[in-house]
Amino acid sequence: MCAGLSKQFQSDLQKQTPTGTFSPESVSRPRRTKYGNNVSLSHAKISLAGQGTELESAMFSRAACASRATASGFPPSWSTRAARPRYGLIGTISSLASFSRCKIELPNRLWGDRARAAEKRIGFAVVRRRGVRDMTGWDLVHQGTWFFHQITRPTHLRAGDLFREARKADPQLAEAHAWLGRVSAGIAAYGWSEDEAADLREGIDAALKAVQLDEKNPYSHYALAITSVFASEFDQAIRAAEKAVELSPGFALGHLVLGMARLYSGDAVRAVGCLERGLQLNPHDPQNFVWYNVLATALLLQHEFDTALKRATNALKVRPNWRPAITTALCCYQAMGQKDGARQCVERLSRCEPSADALGPLWRTNARWREEMTSLLWQAGWRSA
Repeated sequence: MCAGLSKQFQSDLQKQTPTGTFSPESVSRPRRTKYGNNVSLSHAKISLAGQGTELESAMFSRAACASRATASGFPPSWSTRAARPRYGLIGTISSLASFSRCKIELPNRLWGDRARAAEKRIGFAVVRRRGVRDMTGWDLVHQGTWFFHQITRPTHLRAGDLFREARKADPQLAEAHAWLGRVSAGIAAYGWSEDEAADLREGIDAALKAVQLDEKNPYSHYALAITSVFASEFDQAIRAAEKAVELSPGFALGHLVLGMARLYSGDAVRAVGCLERGLQLNPHDPQNFVWYNVLATALLLQHEFDTALKRATNALKVRPNWRPAITTALCCYQAMGQKDGARQCVERLSRCEPSADALGPLWRTNARWREEMTSLLWQAGWRSA
C-alpha cells in the first residue's frame, strides 16, 4: 500500500508541470542546486501525522505513510481537484500538507528567507527539521485533531484541552487557536456544552486570534465562521466563510460553512449551491453526516422533497442511526405522502437516543421553518421531536 501511495504522490505532482516545478526528469534525477524551483522533493522530509511505516521513494527521502486514517481523522489521499498555489517547492508541498495533514520539514540548507516568506504567504505547515524549531505545539495540535475527529463528547473535551496546551506551548501558533475555535463550535453544535455561551465566547476569541496571527490561512477564517454560526452571528460568519473561499477556492470547509451560514440566516436558496460544492470537493469528511443533513434541510425547506430525501439518506450512510438525519428523512416522506417510509422512520426514531442536530441556530431564528418542520413530524405521528 505504501508503494501505491508513493506512486500516487508522484502522479499527482507530475500533473503540476505547468508551474515549472516538476517534471519526470526532475523526479528521476534530483538536482542538487540551491533552493528554488529546480529543487526536487527528495530534499524534503514528508511526515504524515499518524502511525505507519517508512518507505523509500524516487521523490521523497522519507515518507511515513499511514496505514489507516491519519491522526487528523482524514484518509491519506492527495486531492488533485484542490487549487494549489504556484509558489514552487514550498508552495506545492505546503498545499499537499494542507490536504494530507502532513508536516513538511526542510533541511537547514534549504531554510532561509524565501522559505519563511512562502510559509507566511501560504499559511500552511512548513517547518525546519526537529531540533531547530520546537515542535511541542504542533505535536499537541496533531494529537488534538485525532481526538476531534472521533466525534464524541469525551474526545471533543480532550481535544479542547490539548489545543489549550498547544496555545500555551506556542502562543504564536495560529493552528492551535483555530482548532480551539473549531472544537468549541463542535461542543456547542452537538449539545455537549455545560455552558454554551462561555464555550462559544472562548471559541470566537480563539478564532479571532488565529486570524490575527495568520490572516492568509483559510482554516483561521473557517474557525471564525463556524463559531460565529453557532453564536448566531451570521453576518460575521458569512464574511469569514467568504474570505476562506477567496483565499482557497478549493477549500471544502469554506464552502460548507458558507452554505450553513446562509441557510441559518434565512437564505436557503443560495445555501444549497455552497453546500453541494463543499461536499463535491470533500466527499469523505468524517463529519459529512452533518453537512449532508444541513443540505437536506435546505432542500426540504424549498420543498424539493425527493432530492432532500436523497441527501438525508447520504447522511445515514455515514452515520446510520443518527437521529437528526432520520428526522429529516421522516419529514421528507411525510411531505411526499409516503406513509410507509414515514412509519419506518418513526419506528427508528423510537429506538434512537436523543442527540443535538447542529440546527439549533436555524430553528431559533426562523420560526416559520421551525413550525413547518414540527407540523410534518406531528402529522407523521412523532410526538417527541
